[in-house]
Amino acid sequence: MNRIILMGNISSDIETRVSTDGNNQITMFNIAINRRNNDKDGNRPTDFFKIKTFGNTAKFVEKYFEKGNKILIEGRMENNNWTDENGVKHYDTDYIAEQVYFCSNKRDTFTTVTDENLPF
Repeated sequence: MNRIILMGNISSDIETRVSTDGNNQITMFNIAINRRNNDKDGNRPTDFFKIKTFGNTAKFVEKYFEKGNKILIEGRMENNNWTDENGVKHYDTDYIAEQVYFCSNKRDTFTTVTDENLPF
């Protein structure tokens, strides 16, 4: 089973692209997540994850989210491995959000957003 759940603050501007065939919108953004435990100096390390969304979820994220918002994503991880023109192998992991949730409103409630319940 390949499922991830991440909750953090959007730490970059939302970047929007259109797929090469022109039929699918893609958004990319980073989220910052503080670790639960302090390091040896008493600081809380922060991890950053690059998130991708597609289709109607991407349209929704572009329209309603911005840098600084708290977001919860549910989705999957994908490995991308490739060899460049010099024969060097590269490894990358994509975090694909299939569902997004608002986490920072006045009552701190969660609102589920999926491709199935979007109006477009």
